[in-house]
Amino acid sequence: MTYPSDLMTISWFEAAVVRGRPALGVPERMTWDSFASVFWWRREGAKDGPSFATARFVPELDGRQVRRLKRNLLARTAVALDCETDKQTGEVPPALEVAAARVRAAGWAAVIYTSHNHSRAAPRYRIVLPLSEEIDHELPAPEVIAKRLDLAGGLDRSKLGAASLFYLPSCAPGQEDKHQTVVLEGNPIDAAWLREAAGALLDERQAEQERIAAAAHAEAAARREAKIAAGFNPDDSLIEKLRSRFDLNEVLLSHGYDRSGTKFRHPNSASGAFGADIKTFGGIERVFSHNGSDPLHAANLPAWCTVTALDAFDVVVILDFGGDRRRAMVELSQRFGLTKAAERKVLAGLMFKMIRHMRPQDEIETAAMAEGQRLGLPPHEVCRVAAWVAEQAITREAA
Repeated sequence: MTYPSDLMTISWFEAAVVRGRPALGVPERMTWDSFASVFWWRREGAKDGPSFATARFVPELDGRQVRRLKRNLLARTAVALDCETDKQTGEVPPALEVAAARVRAAGWAAVIYTSHNHSRAAPRYRIVLPLSEEIDHELPAPEVIAKRLDLAGGLDRSKLGAASLFYLPSCAPGQEDKHQTVVLEGNPIDAAWLREAAGALLDERQAEQERIAAAAHAEAAARREAKIAAGFNPDDSLIEKLRSRFDLNEVLLSHGYDRSGTKFRHPNSASGAFGADIKTFGGIERVFSHNGSDPLHAANLPAWCTVTALDAFDVVVILDFGGDRRRAMVELSQRFGLTKAAERKVLAGLMFKMIRHMRPQDEIETAAMAEGQRLGLPPHEVCRVAAWVAEQAITREAA
């Protein structure tokens, strides 16, 4: 659905937090000039108060109100950027005047206003820009515009989703003189250009995702071959047996992920994009996520996870057991009635083989511990198997 370039839909909310009932908003169809005129007044008081979302939502049953939920999104109706010091890198956004000059140079109309906790030392401001028409709410539009304005380094990435809420101008009592609002004349952002640029960004992310996933698969395949060459049987491990008990799609859905084809979106996704993708490598389905708020994202993975393309077992360990792999193996093997007898037999076979080939004691111990971990056997269990193997080896020698 498109609309005339001089009209837009804004969803207004009385506050971000409403006790005792859902925070309901009211959508309003209005001109850009009418919208911009709202920002000349600044409220003094607490931070929470009147706010807006630059999106169109599915209406509630009364047909008049909306709830600011991702599942209710229909379209993005304007682009809003929340600029502040990056919490991870410490990068500070440029002064509001510099940002305004960049918007003006791009020829775009905009409302730019300092937010509640703004200061000259730590600039915090919001930029709202009109669109020539609505766009798909899943497109990474704020990232494209922030990059175009060289503001990506000081962007609040928790406010990239189309459902994000932005407060109207406010300040602490007596602090109004420290704030400012700028309304720039210009053109709306061309929606066709933005769709193309956002699509290119998504393609770039997809290509990077596939590159990393392929590299992870190649690494996993190399480790597998090395284990086979060393006498291991990777297919006989507890992990392999546990992985076969889970369907990766079902695991993600059970944890609240939204699905669109092979792509998934974490329930806490800041951008609203379907940033996790499932692909099959070597007959095993693996998921890779480029959503920074997703616990499956590379930056959020536990130390034991050396790959970024995760199989069903990896995902279960992370989402169900907080990344505690040992506890997951113990509890899941009990849940599915998987005995350790077969694992102990495999470990003993490896040790007997290394003894026959007269491998050094330290090499046998290292290999036994590594294989025991792969099979899901705790160290004390590995030691028990090793003691039994040593006893059998001595008995055979004596015979």
